[in-house]
Amino acid sequence: MSAERVVADVEHMVTYYGAKGIFFREDHFTLYKHRTQKICELLLKKNIRVEWYCETRVDQLGDPEYQALMARAGCRAFYIGVESGSPRMLELFNKGEKVEQFVRAFEIAHSLGIKTYASLVVGTPYETEEDLLLTERLIDRIKPYRVGRNVYVGLPGSEIYKQLLQEGAYEYKDPTGVLYPKGYLERVDRYYGGNNYFKPYRLDASTVKELLSSPSPGKGNPLAPGLRKKVREALSKRFCGEDLSLLRDSGVVLFGSGSLATEIFSYLQEQGIPLRSVFDNDSKRLCTLFGGVKVEGPSLKEGVKIVVASQWEREIALQLTALGYGEERIFLLNDKARRR
Repeated sequence: MSAERVVADVEHMVTYYGAKGIFFREDHFTLYKHRTQKICELLLKKNIRVEWYCETRVDQLGDPEYQALMARAGCRAFYIGVESGSPRMLELFNKGEKVEQFVRAFEIAHSLGIKTYASLVVGTPYETEEDLLLTERLIDRIKPYRVGRNVYVGLPGSEIYKQLLQEGAYEYKDPTGVLYPKGYLERVDRYYGGNNYFKPYRLDASTVKELLSSPSPGKGNPLAPGLRKKVREALSKRFCGEDLSLLRDSGVVLFGSGSLATEIFSYLQEQGIPLRSVFDNDSKRLCTLFGGVKVEGPSLKEGVKIVVASQWEREIALQLTALGYGEERIFLLNDKARRR
């Protein structure tokens, strides 16, 4: 898509839907430097005031002037696949980037006030404790705003995948061809076990999928009793440790406006917790009413917590983090959200 078309779409969302933030969901937004520069220049020329963030690589971010241009045009965060701090593992991943490039790019970003999210791949079968130590040392050096650790699974086409397949060093191969290496569950326990997002009261992915595909209760189609019970149990346990009096004073933000959101809204009403705002990424839902509140694009709301009602919890959590929300303010119900 051309720079002109990108900026035209951004301008449309800001003008007609009041968008406050944009996530450029391209694997490598800065791949074509001249295009990214043109986008930034057009945003500045048209005086389009919107904050945005993107996915990128550090081999394009070593130029301070380039990052400075993006910052002036509204860039507030980078999602960067660091993967590892071990040169050996970076080579094994065929990453094409060096440790010092990460250090340089992150230093420039931080000097410009651009937040950084570092995504890591851990638990690769050929990874050693020394590799892990090098990764932690790199994280200490680059000091990202947020870090995500993703347990390795073998994706078809990669060199490691071919090696796993050849050696038979996997426990399971799913219908799409993804390989789960031997020891995968132990690695999941190691890296995810202590995370509150994986407590057993959370909804499993199949329940969320079933719920989201069911007819909306608001249209005279109530949820199946068993499904509704699962949702209610998860909500009750999720809110049991919260100070409900504070939530009643501040209200909450609901991210999503479909079937799951309808059930959550009903629960909030029963608890006397008001709905302060409703977010949705679906442009067709923006400016419609949900629970008497106008649906809007996501933005930073001070002093409130957000309940995410979507099967895209991982992506939405990253989106909210980039906007400035801390993890303690984001309520997730799907226990698979951090494992993808």
